[in-house]
Amino acid sequence: MSQGTVSFGRYSHTIDYGNSIKSSYDELIQAGLDENPLPIHIPGKRGRKKKSFARNLLQRFDIHKDSILRFIEHIRVPFDNNLAERDIRMMKVKRKISGGFRDRATAEAVVLIRNYISTIRKNGERVIEAINAAFNNNPWMPKTHTIRS
Repeated sequence: MSQGTVSFGRYSHTIDYGNSIKSSYDELIQAGLDENPLPIHIPGKRGRKKKSFARNLLQRFDIHKDSILRFIEHIRVPFDNNLAERDIRMMKVKRKISGGFRDRATAEAVVLIRNYISTIRKNGERVIEAINAAFNNNPWMPKTHTIRS
């Protein structure tokens, strides 16, 4: 790996490429802000002037730029949140089809089981073996990782 490269596993990109994405991001935000100017102040009227939805969204994109573009510098951070969305999808489908669970204890049990299975899959383990181990009082636990600064 060269000095100007960010990589993780099979994924990598140069720092220059990351900088060009950030530069394009800034240009797009600025173009959007230019297209959606602040409201004109009318003398004699009190209070803040309402900004457009687009202007508010662009300002949030500008304020949260570091969080939005975190995947560029920290390649282990996923570009999207599809895994998180997939994790809650079945619960939303259950609620939509049957109206939910009859009691809170059942809902909590289902959530615990689904979280366990999801964690097993994300760690590349075999689900059936992990569930079998859990029934034998030997539940699978993810490895702990230390974060180096």
